[in-house]
Amino acid sequence: MVATTPRSQRDRGLARWLIGVVVLALVAGACTASSNGDDAFDSTTPTTADADGGPEDGAGLPGLGSTLDSIEPDPDPTPIPMDEAVRVGQLDNGLTYYLRRNRAPGQRLELRLAVDAGSALQDQPDSGLAHFVEHMMFNGTDKYPDNSLDPVLQRLGLEIGPDINAYTSYDETVYELTVATDPSSVTEAFDVLADWAIAATLDEQAVIDERGVLREERRVRVESGSAQSALLFDEIYTKGSDYAGYFTIGSTEGILSTTAQDARRFYDRWYRPDLMAVIVVGDLTLDQMEQEVTSRFSDFAGRSDAIERPDIEVAPIDTPVVDRYVHEEMTRPAISLDYWIPTWDAGTIGGERLIMLGEVLIQVIQNRFDEGIEQGEIRALEASIGSFDYTRNLWFLGLNFTGDDLVAATEDVLGALRTVEVNGVTQDELDRAIGEFQAWADQRLASADTTQDSEFANLYVANFLSGTEASSVEDWHARVTAMFESFTAQELTNYFQYLMSLSAPLVVGLGPDDDIVPSVAELEAAVAAGIEKGSNAGEAAQIEAIDELMTVPRIDDEGDRIEIREVDGFAIRFDNGATGVFVPSTISEGSVDLLARSFGGWSTLEPGDGPLMGLVTEAVSSSGLAEIDRVQLDRLLAGSVVSLSPYIDETEEGFFGNAATDDAELMFQLLSLLVTDPRVDDVAFRSAVQSAKIEAENSAIDPSSLSFAAMLDARYSGDPYEVIVPDLARIEGLDASDALDLYEQRLGKVDDLVVALVGDIDAQTAELLLQTYVGTLPAGASDSFVDHWNEPPADLIEVEVSAGADSSGAGVDFLFSVEMPVSERTDLAVELVGNILQARLFDAIREDLGATYGGNVYPTTSVVPDEVVEVFVIVNGDPDRLDQIEQVVLEEIEDLARNGPSVDEFQRAVAISTSDYELINNFQLMLMAIDAASEDPIDPYTRGEALQLLQRITQSEVAAMARSMFPTDQRIRVRRVND
Repeated sequence: MVATTPRSQRDRGLARWLIGVVVLALVAGACTASSNGDDAFDSTTPTTADADGGPEDGAGLPGLGSTLDSIEPDPDPTPIPMDEAVRVGQLDNGLTYYLRRNRAPGQRLELRLAVDAGSALQDQPDSGLAHFVEHMMFNGTDKYPDNSLDPVLQRLGLEIGPDINAYTSYDETVYELTVATDPSSVTEAFDVLADWAIAATLDEQAVIDERGVLREERRVRVESGSAQSALLFDEIYTKGSDYAGYFTIGSTEGILSTTAQDARRFYDRWYRPDLMAVIVVGDLTLDQMEQEVTSRFSDFAGRSDAIERPDIEVAPIDTPVVDRYVHEEMTRPAISLDYWIPTWDAGTIGGERLIMLGEVLIQVIQNRFDEGIEQGEIRALEASIGSFDYTRNLWFLGLNFTGDDLVAATEDVLGALRTVEVNGVTQDELDRAIGEFQAWADQRLASADTTQDSEFANLYVANFLSGTEASSVEDWHARVTAMFESFTAQELTNYFQYLMSLSAPLVVGLGPDDDIVPSVAELEAAVAAGIEKGSNAGEAAQIEAIDELMTVPRIDDEGDRIEIREVDGFAIRFDNGATGVFVPSTISEGSVDLLARSFGGWSTLEPGDGPLMGLVTEAVSSSGLAEIDRVQLDRLLAGSVVSLSPYIDETEEGFFGNAATDDAELMFQLLSLLVTDPRVDDVAFRSAVQSAKIEAENSAIDPSSLSFAAMLDARYSGDPYEVIVPDLARIEGLDASDALDLYEQRLGKVDDLVVALVGDIDAQTAELLLQTYVGTLPAGASDSFVDHWNEPPADLIEVEVSAGADSSGAGVDFLFSVEMPVSERTDLAVELVGNILQARLFDAIREDLGATYGGNVYPTTSVVPDEVVEVFVIVNGDPDRLDQIEQVVLEEIEDLARNGPSVDEFQRAVAISTSDYELINNFQLMLMAIDAASEDPIDPYTRGEALQLLQRITQSEVAAMARSMFPTDQRIRVRRVND
């Protein structure tokens, strides 16, 4: 079972903050093989749970389906041709294969085993058997008995952890591998894939042992106050369909009663060649790929009599549902509004057109929401809309919105939807949305030659399982461009009216208490009032258009150009103290990336200001710029592919962004204005304040937040500079001008700012952009970060925090902090220790103990503000077995520190890190470019140098590092215990 966990790397400003995010999000973190199959629930729809025993029909609502005449689409059934670069075939036994040679990133191979069977095919709806069988593929096959597959995967460079390289949904199960193309790795990877398909052992004792792991996964996923929401939405979405009751994770009773015979029956019945596809994409010839597939799968005839895969029937959800869920863990008050929509055959000309028509329509509505909120016409703070597939045959139009008054927000959002339905889409709205989509399509075409192996592999999985198109990017671009040219405002209007004629609204309010979440009656009244309001809406207000973002600055300082051989680029040092650095890269063709860094951060501000920086940067980045309001800015940028965001961390501040090559100048203009003329608008500020309040309130009850806060308090002896959660009183005392002032203190001028531009752009243009927009930024006083860190505690600190009443928050967490000199070898040795400990804990507390879904190890090294090595160990587990879990974790850590790793453990850890360092992306190039151009580099070595070091580092070095990292008398332990 393979995961990608954060890499060990030196603190680059964001690293420590990212650890906090990881810890805070841990309980909600998921393996892709769970619940719903698509990594939990689509972000377009907040999930809630019904405390009163089931969703309520909206009986009090007047007819909410469209009362307008609608036109049913008649899509063209012509199939879309497959990309000729893909070799698609079928063995005599019915197994399908997709093969494609690709050299992005190169020297890698992506393999998939797609099985057209999921939880909807279980004999018992709530058994969770499909998901259970997926887990068992990692617990014994003919060639890899028991848990011997784990070290094999590690030697292939795949990291082991609780988030695994497979997923199960209602409809399908998919297994994934990424390996190097050396002959031994290729042979091993195909052997693994074939054993999953053909030779699972499904041993009785292994099944019994895995029950505990599945039980723990269910506890983490759906048994907290907030996660129980999944169960209500599952009931709402699947009611009346053949999916009802087949929730993928299953019930506790179903999991604990699963037998080897149950698993064998499902495996033999549904894991058969006519329901399978093998997908191979990467740097091998097609003939080599085909030989590997045919040699292993041609003789596979299945293990039992074939049973026809049943069709899963669904029907429109045309009865309104209105419900609410109140739980203290639901800290973000919001409304979820969904409409069932029909599925179309995405592999046909007509189906693709309707899907794209719907996406353009969604963009039109999203733009209306954004502008209506900004102008005060929609009394919400945020509103988003998108389509999502809950299952293969259940699709929804999903809306999320929040606001100070959820009743008013509901009325206005429904009113906006009804206005679109009644008054229709305007030509200007269509043109704007088409411009945005055309820019996206053009960018995809520009980067076609650098499409990554994994993107192609996932595309072919979808083609096999769902029939989605898999044509060449060039053909796709030609088709969608022709579609965009042919779409009319009336066609969009007709389509929306058709969708509304099919479905009734599914409305769920959620939040932390009864005073915030509207009652069912209030929601019904708001929906009805909104529909009436929208039916009588007039024309929208006209927006004054602008045609440029800013006047191009005059270059007064061309700077001093310096060649930087380490990254094959150049730097330009300017008189204002800023430095621009450029590295050419075609890793992602047709695009450029930007990363800017300056030392200082919130360490230079007043105590208590640091936790406000998320609020501050969110408010600024969501506002307009200079004299341009947010609506005008969005309209100006429509049709461009560009983004830029500021950040302020403890020891540094800066920006990160991305743009299509043709839009690179727009990205630099955004950078210039975010420094010289930022603003904070009212709606953006109120939305950022609400987000900050939610974070503050959540930190007081969320077990992981409480644990992390307790760790920081112990680590830094209560220093106010090391508190990461904003104080509620401080938030409420802040106004927009305060937020802007805090922002400008750190990002209003430049001193040591280094701006790295990496991507597919010519050097002359890059130089001109840096001179025009970096060299002209206003200079400020020179400063740097302030070191507020104290020495790590020199003793054992043990703390308990509340995990609430729900068992899902229980666990035990550790922090080991040691001051030591940090070098390139230190960095890599710490990373290798982390790899080894991650694998040990996976085996010891998950596979052997069965008391947890898994533990996570996060090693970091820092050189600013101090040279420190830290390791976070985070384990969720059975609240009744925390003593046992803690004992096993400490035994593994102490054994590693005392005895070091075995030769095999060391080699596997090196293989995992080598696999990571062999690949590079633009972000990593930007980090190297900034360090190479900085007077005080944080991480001066390249990934190539890291690979060389990995070949020279020794087992004894790693053993010595383990001894240093884990002193027996120095650690912080926080237990999350149930009330």
